[in-house]
Amino acid sequence: SIWKKMQIKSVNLSQISDILAFKVIVKKIKNCYEVLGLLHNKYSYVPGRFKDYISTPKPNGYQSIHTTLIGPFNRKIEVQIKSYDMDKQADYGVAAHWIYKNKLEVKDGKKYKWIRQILEILEHSDEPEDFLEHTKLQMYNDQVFVFTPKGDLISLPKGAMPIDFAFSLHTDIGSNCIGVKINNSIKPLNILLKNGDQVEIIRGKETNISPEWLNLSITGKARACIKRFVQSKEFKEFEKLGKDILYNSFLNQKVSFNEKNLITILSKFKINSLEELYIKIGQGNVSPTEVVSSMFPEKKIIKQNKKIILFKKIKNNIDKKKPVLLKGLTPGMVVHYSKCCNPIPGDKIYAIIEKNKGLVVHLRDCEKFRKIKNQKEFIDVDWEEYSSKKINFITKLNVLINNEVGSLGELSTIIGRNKSNIRNLKITKRNSDFYKLEIDIDVKDLNHLKKIIVSLRTSPFINDVNRF
Repeated sequence: SIWKKMQIKSVNLSQISDILAFKVIVKKIKNCYEVLGLLHNKYSYVPGRFKDYISTPKPNGYQSIHTTLIGPFNRKIEVQIKSYDMDKQADYGVAAHWIYKNKLEVKDGKKYKWIRQILEILEHSDEPEDFLEHTKLQMYNDQVFVFTPKGDLISLPKGAMPIDFAFSLHTDIGSNCIGVKINNSIKPLNILLKNGDQVEIIRGKETNISPEWLNLSITGKARACIKRFVQSKEFKEFEKLGKDILYNSFLNQKVSFNEKNLITILSKFKINSLEELYIKIGQGNVSPTEVVSSMFPEKKIIKQNKKIILFKKIKNNIDKKKPVLLKGLTPGMVVHYSKCCNPIPGDKIYAIIEKNKGLVVHLRDCEKFRKIKNQKEFIDVDWEEYSSKKINFITKLNVLINNEVGSLGELSTIIGRNKSNIRNLKITKRNSDFYKLEIDIDVKDLNHLKKIIVSLRTSPFINDVNRF
């Protein structure tokens, strides 16, 4: 009845409760205000979300009334009210191309928003794959529409996640993201956004970007920003790691380490700077032993079974040798903890240098490590001075529990009481008396793990506990 009374020619909606945004076209300018009054009488409106561009047109001539309503099921609805001429001007006139906010600043309009997004992709990345990925998403994916806490409508490709939303607002918001609230409820960062969601990004004080975020984003801008940050941080950590490895290699061969002397051999490796040399050593693309041999060709390199032992103990050596410390290196970036043995701080470990990957850390008694240690170069590493309150390490337990009511609940309670979390649980064997389980849990270090195991063994419901 409202649409008929206002002589509205068309309204692009079927059911108002299912629409997030719609446009009302009326015959006369005065009817625009009548429609606005009727809508505000029927629906609550969001304070501060009203703009009258009819009485005060934009500098480019754009005219319309914008308002945001709270419709059925408490969903926000964006409404634009225009006359025929206003709509034509917005779609085909100057307003479709440019919005002149002031004489100094020029910003493209909604119709050409995709151009601005492509420019942002090109600005944040040198990879052509990022550009191709973003344009494919724009061409073939449906859109999902979500709201900011202030009621602004944000469009994203279907399948977008909170990280994509954060970077679409601003690069700094995405970089400092530590969590998300969706419809006033805290949700994980891997949740898919749905039409009508109200999304609020929880921010920290520091940059919180992780390599894992590449699996939590699909938009070109978000992925380009994440890759750029990860790559920059990787180079710094590879440089630090490479320098530590080379320094320790010099000590093992009982020769002095001098950066100035290294400059003389850079051309042999086709390298332009010391920083690049350290990065290539950290990445495993240049062997530290080759560098030592180039510096001292007459020096006999210490070997054992045709394998370089970088940290063989030499008596009466003035310089005290230390393993390469893992402090300051980001897991998943230049240091990778092997999933075959799941090392944790406190374990005795070695690390293999994988090309273009960095260090892959294994337990010293790991079966896989024993098989490959004579085929690949490895170094001695240590957890000394390692501390990170933010990082939890995953370890596996084999647990044998009684087949009784409450056994599994008792197991979960003990693990939770010891400030750990169950990542995964799998029943491998079962019979009428016992269940055998494989459990992945979060731990801080070896002492934390031992405490959990002791607590589990004291329970009458649990027969046996061993580290996998």
